[in-house]
Amino acid sequence: MQSSRRPLVQNGVWLLCLAALTSLQIVPAQAPRLHAVMMMLVTVGGTVFHVVRAVRLRGHARRVWSLTAAGLACWAYAEVAVGIDSLRTGVTVERDLPTNLLNMMALVFAVAAMLAIPTAPGSAAGRLRMLLDGLIAASALFGVVWVLVLKPMIKIVGETTAIWDITYPVAAIAVLAVGVVLMAGTRRRDAGAMVALTGGVLVVTVALLIELTSEITLRPDLMTWALDGYILAAGLIAVAPRFALPRREHREWRPASTAFGVLPYLPMALYLLVCLVPTFAGQDLDRPAVWAGTVLVCAVLARQFLTIRRNIALSRDLAEERARFAYEAAHDPLTGLPNRAQLNEELDRAPAGAVLLMIDLDGFKAVNDTLGHAAGDQLLVVIADRLNTVVAPHGALCARLGGDEFAVLLHYGGLEGARDLARTLLEQCAAPVPLDGRIATVRASIGIAVAGAGRPAALLREADLALYEAKHRGKGQFRVFDQHLSAAAEEQRRLEAELGAALAGGQFALAYQPVVDLATGRTTGVEQLLRWHHPRLGVLGAEAFLPAAADAGLLPEIDRWVVDAGVADLARWRAADPDFQISLHLSSRYLSCGTVADDLRQALAVHRQPATSVYVRIGDGSDLAELAPVLAEVRAIGVRVVLDRFGVGHSAVAHLRDLEVDGIKLHPAFLREVATSPESADLLGAVIARAASLGLACVAGGVTSAADAEHLRRIGCRAAHGSLFGEPVPAGRVPVQDQITYA
Repeated sequence: MQSSRRPLVQNGVWLLCLAALTSLQIVPAQAPRLHAVMMMLVTVGGTVFHVVRAVRLRGHARRVWSLTAAGLACWAYAEVAVGIDSLRTGVTVERDLPTNLLNMMALVFAVAAMLAIPTAPGSAAGRLRMLLDGLIAASALFGVVWVLVLKPMIKIVGETTAIWDITYPVAAIAVLAVGVVLMAGTRRRDAGAMVALTGGVLVVTVALLIELTSEITLRPDLMTWALDGYILAAGLIAVAPRFALPRREHREWRPASTAFGVLPYLPMALYLLVCLVPTFAGQDLDRPAVWAGTVLVCAVLARQFLTIRRNIALSRDLAEERARFAYEAAHDPLTGLPNRAQLNEELDRAPAGAVLLMIDLDGFKAVNDTLGHAAGDQLLVVIADRLNTVVAPHGALCARLGGDEFAVLLHYGGLEGARDLARTLLEQCAAPVPLDGRIATVRASIGIAVAGAGRPAALLREADLALYEAKHRGKGQFRVFDQHLSAAAEEQRRLEAELGAALAGGQFALAYQPVVDLATGRTTGVEQLLRWHHPRLGVLGAEAFLPAAADAGLLPEIDRWVVDAGVADLARWRAADPDFQISLHLSSRYLSCGTVADDLRQALAVHRQPATSVYVRIGDGSDLAELAPVLAEVRAIGVRVVLDRFGVGHSAVAHLRDLEVDGIKLHPAFLREVATSPESADLLGAVIARAASLGLACVAGGVTSAADAEHLRRIGCRAAHGSLFGEPVPAGRVPVQDQITYA
């Protein structure tokens, strides 16, 4: 209720003030009494309002409104001192010396309050700019008032009689100049209080000049307008606390906008106008006007000199910032080498015969995993410095493309020079790197491509293909892009283009290889394999097209189809054998897409199969830490997770306890080494025993002979698959409930 009445009260106050101001014009005979009443009400009421605001607020705001309250109190005392006599006599009473001094003190407090709203600039140049702006405004305003008012008045009434009449407008002009300058350095949204105070001083100044004009021209009718101005000025200053003051971070004085920045120069324009007109009319300017102009010109020249110096400094800083941004945009922040963007620019300018070497570190991930990312960053810095040192004498560009991938662009030297350079780079990368008391060793693989006429942009892809081939051949070596790789790349591009239509056209099919219980010879389930019935190339195994599918971003879509098709086939087999199981191979790319658990849950619900009948196989090279949340979701719905091709990579026997999986599938290399290496046989037995102790299912892969199968059975392996038990077959030929004799 109180908040709804507040606007009504405020509107009522403003209407009352408007009525009082109007009454001064309508009833000029009662103007002294009405003016005395209004001035006492406004100044006393404003003083109380400012005191209340100062008491309620803290810090900077309390200091500002305490100063304005003191100024209004001086003004209020002066108005009460003369206002009571004016009410009694009905005429405006002349102010005595104490009253005039109090009015002067009000202006002093007004200046102090204005100066307390913003803070002076922190730099000496900024404070000097502020002072010069004030000097420009003050000298111009004084020159205008001198020419228009003070000079004519002194001629008429004399200098001695006009001492106080001159002092008031001069002091008000000085305060007005301060307000104009301070407003020029205050943000527009924070300038409300400053506008109210400066507006009040401006109205006081105009009212004083009107009063002087009334006395000079002997026109008493102008006096009522001066009295209205005093009331309006007091009202503006009284309501100033209703506006918010600038926050701490916005208090420092600085030109806030173009509109506010030109405020100190508006009085200068007015001064030029009032001085040029008499000059063109043949009149001479007197000494005070010339002094004001001299001060104004000196202040403007000094201000412009400061502005020029500041602009030069800003231009220099801007050039430095642009150079820094350009450097950062073209260089890697960790190693300081040129980045991919810089390399692309150099490739566009590369001449025919230029050679690009793509370098990828082998074993960098292991350093990150074992020693931490800080050590990995330190390793990259050391390798980058070695590479740059090697290529610098050749005038080559060494760039970091991201992660552990680098590139070297050799403009001259040809392919033979690139081969020699690649050998040196491989040696430098393979040298041990000390990292905080530890020694890290990595190797590198390098792909090399030569730019032909008019095709520098193809270098990146060709060098990348050569790099892939080098890593595929065993790492730690380099490979040059040739026609064989070109044909392979073209075939890869064709496969990528054809893969998009293969899934929609029903060209994919699943094949299954039996999983046999070694104790009984009974087929307990199958492992899924993906086939592509290509209309041009015939039946393709997964290894022939999955790399292209990965590059085309189709792996998640293909694996989603595998899940649904595999569970659908499982439903038909389980109608004959309720214990039958299926093992699905899913890519890390699909596991990372976030929909695996939902896709499995939907497929099991649609085909009405229990989750425990499905195993998900993931490659041993997968990042188990990264996939841990996804695998936890999969296991939470009952689907079991098997680590495929166990025994290579990071999956040593000691890590079995830490793996969040339900089973392992042994790498075929175990069986190949058993016949020739007793240590391998012991290791195989240890792995199977360890898995059994941890409750992990263990399946042996790649079983090709009865002797291998019998050996596995004797050392405790429960299940196996391989060509011994059958080749991959379509779903309709899966041997459900068959018992296979392999002895």
